[in-house]
Amino acid sequence: NQLRVRQSVSTQLPAETVLGGIVGNILNLPNVSQVRAYENDTSVTDSNSLPPHSICLSIIGGDLQSIVNIIGKQKTIGCDTYGGGTGAETGTYTDPISGIPYVINYNVPTEVTIQAVVNISPLAGYTASIGAEIIAAVIAAINASTIGNRVQFTRLYPPALLVGPYAAPAQPTDGQTYELNSVMICLVGGVPAEADVAIAFNQIAVTTAAWVTLTA
Repeated sequence: NQLRVRQSVSTQLPAETVLGGIVGNILNLPNVSQVRAYENDTSVTDSNSLPPHSICLSIIGGDLQSIVNIIGKQKTIGCDTYGGGTGAETGTYTDPISGIPYVINYNVPTEVTIQAVVNISPLAGYTASIGAEIIAAVIAAINASTIGNRVQFTRLYPPALLVGPYAAPAQPTDGQTYELNSVMICLVGGVPAEADVAIAFNQIAVTTAAWVTLTA
């Protein structure tokens, strides 16, 4: 079972589950930008390597002890916490009544870099500055990725066409000065293709100008 919560989602609504309440309270902490929660309520290790009867919180930002205190205070009795790989974080929550310390684990997602190749056919009015706008829009769209979600190459068509929230064309007609032929992506080190890129549950996709190429 997976629960994804973005910072833009209101955390003022009553939580329907214990895990939902944990996520909402962590999102309310200063400097937390994203949280994704995973739960394995079965008796066997799941496909994400979560142990039986455990939860894994993948979190960007926030203070370690504040996060640990929320998880430790709100998780159910007998529920283990899992760190999940290279981004694992560990802290100690001390029960204020019994004084018993509990080790709490969570995860900071690992960044994986996406390479993108955008191919266009220039038309009348196209300039190099418009090409820079295309690259910037594609970068912004990839860097808006959420934890554990694959990068869909078709979702990069609108920014590559200078349309939507990630585009900032200098002129409204900039997107009419070229034809978009293809958008190909891969993890750095792979071969760009018109195919989605899978992202592990404890990863998040990012990119920079060094890895976004515009060809014509």
